[in-house]
Amino acid sequence: MEKIEKILKDNHITVTQKRISILKILGKIDNPISAEELLEKAKIENFDLDLSTVYRNLNKFVEKDVVIQYSSINGTNYYQLKSKKHKHILTCVKCGKTIALDHCPVESLEKSLEMQTNFTILNHNLEFLGICPECKKGKA
Repeated sequence: MEKIEKILKDNHITVTQKRISILKILGKIDNPISAEELLEKAKIENFDLDLSTVYRNLNKFVEKDVVIQYSSINGTNYYQLKSKKHKHILTCVKCGKTIALDHCPVESLEKSLEMQTNFTILNHNLEFLGICPECKKGKA
């Protein structure tokens, strides 16, 4: 059985070609992407998807804990497969460009909070806001 189909079956999600397509795209990327960006990648790969299908399936994947959803301060949601290391985002307040960080700058803080409070932290969300180099130069 293909890995993507196994993920769907193991999480009691009906296997459909559209769901396989969405998970294939998420499996190929390293950084969280928006539903709109995912749809653009689907068009490039000639997958038959529309935006409502993408959102509906991403919501199902988040509900089933297959995909992580990050909510940006600008109102955009970003998604990535749960099996990948989570990312934090830098967002330009002028042009909206986002860049994912390759490391978690609060990992040690999370561990410290768990020790201090006896909580088991399941997830956290951190977004940095700023101005990208292009906007600083007035190019964006």
